[in-house]
Amino acid sequence: MYVLDSSAIIELLADAKRAESVVKTLRDEPLATTTIALHEVLVTTTPIEQLRINALCGGIVLLAHDERSARIGAEVETELIKTGNKINRTDILVAAICKANNAHLITFDKDFAKIKGLSVTVL
Repeated sequence: MYVLDSSAIIELLADAKRAESVVKTLRDEPLATTTIALHEVLVTTTPIEQLRINALCGGIVLLAHDERSARIGAEVETELIKTGNKINRTDILVAAICKANNAHLITFDKDFAKIKGLSVTVL
């Protein structure tokens, strides 16, 4: 399963040239995003863009942060702190959801590459 991070969703919504790299990465597998990424995107969008997001999310799986994700996220954050690679907590939450669901993250955010064991494509 491919999970779109907020950065990938924003590029898809903008019809930007960078969106082509997102589309080329996707294969015939289920497509998802996380409740955390959805929150991040909704906070920064106009009402018209929110309608486009609602249409996009209607066709994909929405993965929620649950107890398993919380435990994985705590482990990830502890490891990042120990190694001096602290990143944004919302990124940790997204990564934890992906790890808990054995999903592959698609993002433009290089910080995700710091997370051990995360299946990720940084575009």
